[in-house]
Amino acid sequence: MEFREQLVLIRRQKGWSQEQLAERIGVSRQAISKWETGDTQPALAQLIALADELDISLDILCGRTTKAAAAPAAGKTAPPSSQTFWKRFCLILCLISAVLLIPLSLMALHVLPSDVVPAEESAAVSALPDTVQVTGLSFSAEEPDRLSFQFVPSIIDDALTYTLTFTDSNGQSRRFEVTGYGGAFTGTVDLFERDTYAVALEITAGEERRAVALARDLTFGNHNVSWLPL
Repeated sequence: MEFREQLVLIRRQKGWSQEQLAERIGVSRQAISKWETGDTQPALAQLIALADELDISLDILCGRTTKAAAAPAAGKTAPPSSQTFWKRFCLILCLISAVLLIPLSLMALHVLPSDVVPAEESAAVSALPDTVQVTGLSFSAEEPDRLSFQFVPSIIDDALTYTLTFTDSNGQSRRFEVTGYGGAFTGTVDLFERDTYAVALEITAGEERRAVALARDLTFGNHNVSWLPL
């Protein structure tokens, strides 16, 4: 069984999603997905972390068998050449990674300060979830050309930036940075009455961004507001 097939099988036996396994070994969910589809292969340190977390040996994870197990039994044909290729590929990858990492590790011991956290312990974790949900969305208009809003996002953190975008029927957009209090985001924005808007929320953490469409066909005037939620 190929590495990618072995990874999918054992992860599912554990009852873990790709995101849960990614969090356990300190990589992104996209990395797990690419390993399982065969688009990319993990580095040696990641292979070791996978084997430890899944509680299996590297031989089993890489699909490598012993000589005795690999020898075809009487009356049975040898495994397909494609499987043999991938098994050898995984083994060669492990060996190359080991050869490259050993001198780099020795150099790091001499040049890194003693208080630097090892790479495996300081693996970057995304500050934002893959998807963002918004509940409690409402709009009201008590003053001319001024729209009030309220909503509750599924992730709330003072370190994040929240921006509401209103795009009119001509494709012109106005952006408003908003702030939440007590879990809810409320406020007012200055817009032209009688126009039609599409509304979206963007959440930013450094260079990471998540956007979610909130409403379309929003219009207001004479203290009345109408919109179609998304």
